[in-house]
Amino acid sequence: MKRALYLLFFVLLLIGCSSTHKHTLSNGMTVITKSLPQANTVAIDALIHDGLADESIPGIRNFVQTLLIKGTTKHNATELALLIDQLGSVGTATYEDYVELQFNIPKDNLPQALDLLAELLQEANFPGAEIEKERVRILEAIKTQEDNPTEALSNALLKQLYAKHPYSVDVLGTSESVKTITRDDLLNYYSQHYAAPVISIVGNIDQNSIIAALNDRLSNLTTAQLSSEKVISPEARRNKKFHKEKAITDNWIGIGYPAPNATDPERFSVVMMNAVLGGSMGARLFTNLRDKQGLAYSVGSRYSALERAGHVVLYMGTHPYNQQKALKGLLVEAKKLEM
Repeated sequence: MKRALYLLFFVLLLIGCSSTHKHTLSNGMTVITKSLPQANTVAIDALIHDGLADESIPGIRNFVQTLLIKGTTKHNATELALLIDQLGSVGTATYEDYVELQFNIPKDNLPQALDLLAELLQEANFPGAEIEKERVRILEAIKTQEDNPTEALSNALLKQLYAKHPYSVDVLGTSESVKTITRDDLLNYYSQHYAAPVISIVGNIDQNSIIAALNDRLSNLTTAQLSSEKVISPEARRNKKFHKEKAITDNWIGIGYPAPNATDPERFSVVMMNAVLGGSMGARLFTNLRDKQGLAYSVGSRYSALERAGHVVLYMGTHPYNQQKALKGLLVEAKKLEM
């Protein structure tokens, strides 16, 4: 989500520049362009406003995203891999409130990149063999998260903070949900939710030609995105404690606090607060708990501003012998900032 927010900030920054233009395609889609005549490359980003709160099955968005470049009606997985190697860099990503397609290419490859963008948005076909390969990879990624103390701690904190709200589940989904997803589930979700992307294109481009090319390639793409029933903003739970045993040599402690969401004006204050508290090696948590008291192997804080809610997490890895002292130290530092 943080990456998506940075991208949206970048897009808004571009809109404020004189050489940046906002366009509306014939089907209603929004396109932001900025010409950089001195550049030898072009960056394309397509953001689709489809989040955890829209998922029909936990993890289905990530499953769809990973399979976009594994097969379309025009190219199989091998052909797509070769095409992407020739084009430049093409990637997909899944965040709490958005999904993303990103291209970084030489300027001469722009027409082929737009062809591929249109193909991925409209013609993915989710081959059965690729689905099963990807299912194995996703289940492995979930298992890796469970075995990683910091990832396991983060996911456990989200479950405590957001209870039954979709934000309580990681974008990968759960092992149980990923095992149940069928090809029909993927095709239905793709056809209903992959609509109305906001596309930004920056680089050595002719803006009028770009809009004509996108109108030609994306005219059949609907902007009538189907979302699940609107999920209300979560009410973060307070004063909840949990403990989980794991066969590792150190203890990991986390404290989560509700915080402003991505559109709350107060978010800027929290960004600054997080920087002071634990955003770097010079921040208070690192200086006071690691350098001065020697309580932590690793320590810091993280602020996540999501669409419907936000949270700040303080975390620390410490020796079991120091657990209580470390927890007290975290609480003391948080109290100084009145969290």
